[in-house]
Amino acid sequence: MEMKLRLFFLRNLSNDVELQLSKEDVQLPVAFSHFREPWVRHHNSKIFESEVFDRNWRKVFQRKVQGLNDTVQGVFDWLSKSNCLFFAWGGSVRDAVTATQSDFSELSVEPLDFAHWNTSFEVHPSKFEYSPNTLSVMFEGRSSSLRALLIDISGFSLRDVCGRIIRIPAKEEFWNEWATEKSIIKVYRYWKLRAAGYFPWTDDEKNFLVDFSQKEFTESSFFTFVCHYVLSGKVLQPVEGDLNCDRPVLPNGKLSRLISVLKSDFGVKYYQRTFKPIIAKVVYGKTEQ
Repeated sequence: MEMKLRLFFLRNLSNDVELQLSKEDVQLPVAFSHFREPWVRHHNSKIFESEVFDRNWRKVFQRKVQGLNDTVQGVFDWLSKSNCLFFAWGGSVRDAVTATQSDFSELSVEPLDFAHWNTSFEVHPSKFEYSPNTLSVMFEGRSSSLRALLIDISGFSLRDVCGRIIRIPAKEEFWNEWATEKSIIKVYRYWKLRAAGYFPWTDDEKNFLVDFSQKEFTESSFFTFVCHYVLSGKVLQPVEGDLNCDRPVLPNGKLSRLISVLKSDFGVKYYQRTFKPIIAKVVYGKTEQ
């Protein structure tokens, strides 16, 4: 089992990834040797390491996790004692590569999400998330001598993160199959990346995602996306009545940037008619201020 973390990293690593390692020289711990290494399974994968990357993760490991009376190191140790293998996966790793601030005094660790090994590493590349969200980190050692290995399963995710590119991992003839493989939230994450300053690999990809989102749109799925995935809130569904959003923090720049890219990609009229009432309901509890 690997752990998917959502963390705030405060150092730009885009130019600090120093060394690409030989995949044959990196192995899983002996206790997990019966598993096939994901970087061997996926032939295009790459592994990198960096002293800056190691140093930043050492600081992260000393931070307390929201909702737990323990640090990331404590969680790591508990999982190790429970014979579980700890990996960071997804957006937290992407942000470690691209964030620019350097003051770790403001670093915080959000509640942890768990993800199954089989649905992360054992899938066909066409079922991966968008390219910026498929980076992973495997850790060796403890906090004082932590070694963090950056694993690029697709082989092009790191390049896309540094270039601020969003790429659908499937070939064009399989885009529809890729988009319907999970809930539409998987597709909506495109606009979360757009709001973070990323751009589509091609206009064809953007046009497909816009058309697919319009065709498969439901109010509840978009409400969930804005509440939980953009504002880190909890969706409350009463026995009767509309959905509500329990938000831990007030809306910030993330929401403003999301609104801007929705208007740009869908057009102002579609935004006003479809998205604005739902966003207002998430933020204010009603469709109009």
